[in-house]
Parts: sequence; structure tokens; C-alpha cells
Amino acid sequence: MKIEGIDRVVLVVKDMDKAVELVSKLLEIDFEEERGPLLDEVGIRVSVGYHKKTKLLVEMMQPVYPLKDVKPPDPIAMAKAVEHVDAAVWAIAFRVKDTEESAADLESKGIRVVHKVEMPQGPIGITNWVELITNKEDTLGVNMAFVSYKEPTEK
Repeated sequence: MKIEGIDRVVLVVKDMDKAVELVSKLLEIDFEEERGPLLDEVGIRVSVGYHKKTKLLVEMMQPVYPLKDVKPPDPIAMAKAVEHVDAAVWAIAFRVKDTEESAADLESKGIRVVHKVEMPQGPIGITNWVELITNKEDTLGVNMAFVSYKEPTEK
């Protein structure tokens, strides 16, 4: 598996508006809030920002009350992660060239892919999004994902 770098850091936050204001000012990133029936069904708010120079995505998720027992991404576990703090690192995603090759390589190393997300049109102009979410019991308790997509500037 060829990891091209860290693609995205996912934060779980208690107050999305406060977090977007702080992080956008700190990192000079504009955030877009994602909307749609899937997010409503899961019960989370999601804002995504893209740092053009480093090509790093910063994704923030806030559980919406009443909490729903849905996995992934598990709003109940998210709420527990920010019970005593305003924000916490939720997951790290690695950018890969080929998710099919990566899935086979992960499996050969004993890391199970528990969910595959495919979106022809992703956040902030990204296309051909494919993300593999791994079983965190196989990755030392860390939520990890492996993702490939075409960036907004690619033709």
C-alpha cells in the first residue's frame, strides 16, 4: 500500500460554530458545512475545510442531540469524547493512490475494513471519493481511514 501522506484530521467538537471560528482563524482555512439526509439520519453536523497549500483536509463533527445509536460514525461515542473538553481528535485519514490495493494490503496485515464510503461528489469540490474505514480494534484503538479522490483543482 502506498500512503501518499496524511489526508485529513477529524475533530469531534462540542460547539461547531465556536470551533469553526477558532480553527478557520488559526489555520486560515474556510469551512463549508455539509448538509444532507445522511447527516440528518446519523445525527451529526459536519464542517470541512481544505488547506490549499498543504492539501490537508480538516473535518469537524458535532453530535446532534438527541443522540442516535448509529455506526459509523457513532454520535454516542463522539459525545463521550467531548464530555469534559471542547474538542478531541477523532480520527486520522491517510491518502492513498488506490483503495482496492490498500484494502487487500490492510487485510493481509490483519486490519479489517468495516465500512467503505463512495461519493461521486464529495465536499468542497472533491470528486471520486472512496474511503475505507478500519476496525479500530485492529489499529491500537485509533480511528483510521484510507482515502483516495480527485482534488478540486484536478481536471
